[in-house]
Amino acid sequence: MVAGEPLRVVVDNVDESDETRFQTIFEANFHSVLGYALRRTATSADAADVVSETMLIAWRRLDQVPSGDSARPWLFGVARRVLANQRRGIGRQERLGDRLRVELRRALVARFIEIGCAI
Repeated sequence: MVAGEPLRVVVDNVDESDETRFQTIFEANFHSVLGYALRRTATSADAADVVSETMLIAWRRLDQVPSGDSARPWLFGVARRVLANQRRGIGRQERLGDRLRVELRRALVARFIEIGCAI
């Protein structure tokens, strides 16, 4: 691989027409899906994750992606569901962090009491 060249992943048993179709869909819609994600996420890294997951789903379900101009709304629908999953995951992480902070605080207080330290 030469610096500056795009990374190319070789996948066995891929029909060249599928690869060409995906590339066409990707090139025609990447910036629109990225813009959609950027407006709905807190960071550009989160937006990149949404776009990556959206395009991965499009690749896996290539036979379900509508042709022509109908592909873009389909991709936006996928991106919307990916965003919803991402938000649920963030909510779970925050709730877990809150629970862990409470448990740690309780454990520290109990330990200080056990060893007779004033808090």
